[in-house]
Amino acid sequence: MDLILDTSVLIAFFEELKRPDILFSLPKAKFSLNIPDTVFLEIEKGRSFEKVNPHIGSEISILDKYDKNLFEEIKNRYPFLGKGEVGVIVNGVEFGNKKTEYLCIIDDKQGRRVAGTFSLKICGTLGLLRITNESGIIKDEEFKLLIKTLSQSNFRY
Repeated sequence: MDLILDTSVLIAFFEELKRPDILFSLPKAKFSLNIPDTVFLEIEKGRSFEKVNPHIGSEISILDKYDKNLFEEIKNRYPFLGKGEVGVIVNGVEFGNKKTEYLCIIDDKQGRRVAGTFSLKICGTLGLLRITNESGIIKDEEFKLLIKTLSQSNFRY
């Protein structure tokens, strides 16, 4: 299954949890990690870039071939969304149209609401942690500890 990650997911695993290894274990459970180029541009401007960049192209693929007109249409219709969220949504629409198994990972409440209007398959960072737990990547106790760590941080989910 293709996971389409928004910026906040990378920040959560690299900065807040300090556990990118969990993300990089997902391919063993048949998940691929993808970010739209718009998410890469957001990461490039932030504090996580030096930690994320070495994994681009190897563990994390950049999605840059998508309908730019659809991107502009969604960005104009929902100007409150960041370009990262719009990129995830556009790629989700395209993966769905191709009948590709995918899951959009968006934490922003408004982004998830808009993704829902397109009937996209979505969850947030907490849902992704649940997937890692259900896939046996992390055990129940670690799952609970990671949820607690996120809840005590400044991370918005």
